[in-house]
Amino acid sequence: MNNLLSTTMLAAALITAASAANAASLTILHNNDGESQLIDAGGVGSEFGGSARFVSIVNFVRDDREGQNRDVLTLSSGDNFLPGPEFNASLSDGVFYDAQVLNAVNYDALALGNHDFDFGPDLLADFIGEVDNDIQFVSANLDFSANAGLQQLVDDGRIVKSTVIDRGGEQYGIVGATTEELPIISQPGDVAVGDVVSAVQAEIDALTGNGVDKIILISHLQGIAEDIDVVGQLTGVDVAIAGGGDELLTNSADALNPNALVPGDDDERFGPYPLVVDVAGNGVPVVTTQGDYRYLGVLDIEFDDDGNLTDINTTSDVQLISQAFLDDNGLVPDATIQANVVDPVSEAIAGFAANIVAQSEVELDGVRGNVRTEQTNLGALIADSFVWTAEQQDTELGGILNGNPVVGIANGGGIRNDAIIDIGDITELDTFSILPFSNFVSVINDLPVEALLATLERAVSNVEGVSGRFGQVSGIEFSYNPEREAGNRILDVFLADGTPIILNGFILDEDLLIDLVTVNFLANGGDGYPLAEFDQTNLPISYQQSLLNYITSQDGLGGVIPESLYSDDVTSSRIAAISEPMTLALFGAGLTGLGLYRRRS
Repeated sequence: MNNLLSTTMLAAALITAASAANAASLTILHNNDGESQLIDAGGVGSEFGGSARFVSIVNFVRDDREGQNRDVLTLSSGDNFLPGPEFNASLSDGVFYDAQVLNAVNYDALALGNHDFDFGPDLLADFIGEVDNDIQFVSANLDFSANAGLQQLVDDGRIVKSTVIDRGGEQYGIVGATTEELPIISQPGDVAVGDVVSAVQAEIDALTGNGVDKIILISHLQGIAEDIDVVGQLTGVDVAIAGGGDELLTNSADALNPNALVPGDDDERFGPYPLVVDVAGNGVPVVTTQGDYRYLGVLDIEFDDDGNLTDINTTSDVQLISQAFLDDNGLVPDATIQANVVDPVSEAIAGFAANIVAQSEVELDGVRGNVRTEQTNLGALIADSFVWTAEQQDTELGGILNGNPVVGIANGGGIRNDAIIDIGDITELDTFSILPFSNFVSVINDLPVEALLATLERAVSNVEGVSGRFGQVSGIEFSYNPEREAGNRILDVFLADGTPIILNGFILDEDLLIDLVTVNFLANGGDGYPLAEFDQTNLPISYQQSLLNYITSQDGLGGVIPESLYSDDVTSSRIAAISEPMTLALFGAGLTGLGLYRRRS
């Protein structure tokens, strides 16, 4: 990010309002990654966030800026909903509560994020159908022509590559972009994903060719560093609004009072608001917000007659969504959203929370940084549930398994509760919080051991990046060296009975076949797993149902998650990270790291 401008350089890169007449005064209200956090901000406190508060504060700030004769645009940079207990309330009640919030905010345009595709393109089409017709979804690099439902929305002008918004006689071009990793990290189905830079530049050129000289990019590229890189390759962008990274940009903890930030968030500050990127000597502001409806971005900027950005006003910053702000300004949470969204979703969540389904004798570790870097007992429990589900289905239906050793793999990115669950009650809500996506248990029969090795290599290929591809396993134990080059890290793999099948990266029996049980997301190549070429059998059981059934069924754990199976001491041995010169894992068949086997180069 060495193309970011300092404050001094910014002064040179922008013409100040004092030295140039401002022809257009624009306020951009923006957020991203709302992700169905509709009730409140969750773990950071019930006094913060929440869709009803968010709608009230958006309306308050919009009225304030319009009262100053400023043009106002309201934009989202993606992830407009998220699988989980809140969205499950929508599915249970037959109402897209998130769509009601988007309508109440009255967005001008929304980017499409990866989580918007987590239930597949057909549900996304249904969701967009519940959003007001004058709100457009924008992405330049997605091709919907192979999906009838979404293509119809394209034909109807609901999904566009770019759009032009008229405010006060000024035209503002909005171009959208979605991460090129979409097929790897979500389930876009037959939606094709193209190159971001070329697609966005083509739309910019078309807009400017039609006389639109103020261009705003709204993108969901998974991190602001990626947006900065993309902006540096484009010409004609005046403002970029990023999504997917959850970075906190703010100028100081005292910028807005009272309660400028959620308590503790000052330590999370990524940089100033906005960041400014040097593009051929011009300063392009890049902004984003943390998600979950906790902050509203407020970017106050000025343009001259030629559409050149002339000033970023000092009033620009993020506005905390808090009850204190409402109280201080004589406001209340939006009554319609409170009654029609927050209250019914809260009631549904309370029902999930009241349904105690099991007891745990151990704390269960679902912390994001752990399930993406090491075996945890919760990850082991989930992977075990996949294997158990396949075995139960094989008993009931037959033909699910082929009599090979059975291995289960769950990706850490699919485990979403990001918390330690205490000893004691396990509720239905816990199972939705842990496994919220629309993944189904999938079986790949007769997987060659070579493909299993490649799968495990992929699972540990970016552990240093805390990637969601990290694999939680069942039916095997393995060791790897995180200091070696990705793709060449796996050392030893043992079956659960201690039989070695790979030592020092060498396959011991090339003819060995495995029955792999995972989720359809990974079986389809999600997270880059090399499995899409193999035939799969998708079971009619979601991964959340698999976990719930395993812990509650008398044929499974019978309502008790026992310490004897799921203490950290028991499950942590499934995966061992070993640095040189150690070459053999100290588990499984009891072999020790004596360097007896030649390692791969």
